[in-house]
Amino acid sequence: MYCIAPSFRSERSRTRHHLAEYWHAEAEEAWIDHEQSLKIQEGLITHIVQTCLKKRRHELHELGADIKMLEKVKPPFKKVPYRKIIGLMKKKGVKMKWGDDITDLQLRKLSEDFDRPYFITDWPKGSKPFYMLENPKDPKTVLNADCIAPGENGGEIIGGSARETDPKKILANLKSEGTDPKNYGWYMDLRRFGSVPHAGYGLGVERLTQWICNVDHIRDCIAFPRTINRVYP
Repeated sequence: MYCIAPSFRSERSRTRHHLAEYWHAEAEEAWIDHEQSLKIQEGLITHIVQTCLKKRRHELHELGADIKMLEKVKPPFKKVPYRKIIGLMKKKGVKMKWGDDITDLQLRKLSEDFDRPYFITDWPKGSKPFYMLENPKDPKTVLNADCIAPGENGGEIIGGSARETDPKKILANLKSEGTDPKNYGWYMDLRRFGSVPHAGYGLGVERLTQWICNVDHIRDCIAFPRTINRVYP
């Protein structure tokens, strides 16, 4: 199951990679696990990039895209646990502790070590939404991953995870993050009546476009950009 539709951000992010409204390509896959979902995600990115190179190489040249970097986009993508990211940051002189988010500036520093997209996996449980599945090998983390594109105009392009299907654990997660479970009665019912193991992801269309085409600002990757300071085009 998938959809491609507008999504809205309720956050005060003012970077070259954020929009208040953006196009979201979301997919949810039944009867698959986290690793299978990652294979689908890297396959999708690879297909898009290789198709652009095959059919629109001239336009990519005109836009100043990094053709050599794009040619390296092939699976499998490296998987780097969040725990290891903390160590990599420290080596670069960047302070980071368990539970911290990773900023755009930090992602650009990380890009110095990667020449193709990679996954940051196993994020701290408290830093991610209630519906993500707890990692059975490390209960402090969840089975999720953010796909990061390298380069100055790269950054996070996909976020995904395996989903929790146990209503009791979902209820506990909601309470631990201070959310009233009554607001998610419909979601709890979906899990009580016929849920199956599943995983999914969301891809930011403009972010992917920005990275492939090497565009300085994401607002140039959408016809009518909306930002926190600009509602009307």
